[in-house]
Amino acid sequence: MVTCSLLEEDKKECKESELKKAKFDVKIEDTLEYTKMMDEGIADMVEIDELNPATLLFNMASRYKIYEINVYVGPILLVMNPFKFVPHLGKDAVLHKYMGIIDSDAPLGFEEGTCSSYLCNLSHLLQAIVRSENKQAIVISGESGAGKTESAKIAMEFLTELSKRGESKEAAEEGKEDIGTRILACNPILEGFGNAKTVRNNNSSRFGKYTLMYFSLFEDKVLGAKIKNYLLEKSRVIKVAPNERGYHIFYFLLRGAKHEDLEKIFLINEKTKKPYEYTDFNYLKIGGDLTVEYDVEGYNEVMETFIKLQFTQGEMDAIWKMISAILHLGQIEFDDKVFEEGEKPCGLKDKTVMEKIAKLLGYADLGKLEKTILFTQKKVAGQVFETPNKIGKCVDTANALSKQMFNNMFNWLVVRMN
Repeated sequence: MVTCSLLEEDKKECKESELKKAKFDVKIEDTLEYTKMMDEGIADMVEIDELNPATLLFNMASRYKIYEINVYVGPILLVMNPFKFVPHLGKDAVLHKYMGIIDSDAPLGFEEGTCSSYLCNLSHLLQAIVRSENKQAIVISGESGAGKTESAKIAMEFLTELSKRGESKEAAEEGKEDIGTRILACNPILEGFGNAKTVRNNNSSRFGKYTLMYFSLFEDKVLGAKIKNYLLEKSRVIKVAPNERGYHIFYFLLRGAKHEDLEKIFLINEKTKKPYEYTDFNYLKIGGDLTVEYDVEGYNEVMETFIKLQFTQGEMDAIWKMISAILHLGQIEFDDKVFEEGEKPCGLKDKTVMEKIAKLLGYADLGKLEKTILFTQKKVAGQVFETPNKIGKCVDTANALSKQMFNNMFNWLVVRMN
């Protein structure tokens, strides 16, 4: 227990003692008033008499200890990441309870003391859509590891529950997945191609996402959804920090695909006749790792999702060829000895790597692909001029090509899923 004695106002300081046997002075202007609260904390922090950083953090800590991870101030909800499944927040009975708010005749808005839950906030949002016929938005923000990705998934799962109430029988009769299931099926692909391990989070989203969902005003049904992505971290394709990883999909493919499938896209070591390890590739070898089981499960989930979303075999083959081509671009070794300023570019130490990349990308003319990397082309007054590249420029060009290929593929995946 810390005891604090306020001295006379003119001295403007407070003396604290009995804190690990230390004694020190604290100025009065640096102290904050404290409100005694219930042991379980207060859900609506507007009810706190003195709301300041100290009381806010103390209240959130009190609720976190008993796994009440939600607190709110009006329509603003603060959610603390429990880093594990919290049973009493995800039961079906709880889902149906909050879904009842949507059909309720109660006034729009939050009732005092009844909405200390993420799902409750979503229920009021849907109620506002149906009753006011106005568009509504959810903004999920936070630092890395705060739980933004999982919160977005929970929101999507809850919102698509509407479609199951109004569409599941019809979809079952037609033998198709309902629209809600198809919307949720996008998550494994987005996470596989757009998420990575960081030092703070094993499944960190490395891109921004805006999801637009369409609801029927006259039926309990989600009509569709559209995803807009932005700011993909392209640098992670070619460079990984220690204890981090590149995008999951590289590891998923290397560890999850069948031997014969890897052989078709040149990911089998010709000497050992075994699949390449991620440490064999320059783009991946510096980083850390997750379990093999995690990557195998991730690959299987992505493949199941491709099938659910009716990707053709040709489309899936093209995606895996693109991933392999990107990895091989990082394996090109250049020879600067043959470089002549303005005359000849640096050469290739091993042309077989470039030949593999050309086959994967469908280049009939190997020379055309080589020229893309070994020369810089500039168009001036309608004429194209080619400048031979030094080794540094060749490496930069190959890396830039890898980043842009991955970015274009990710953008295409989003368009395809939409």
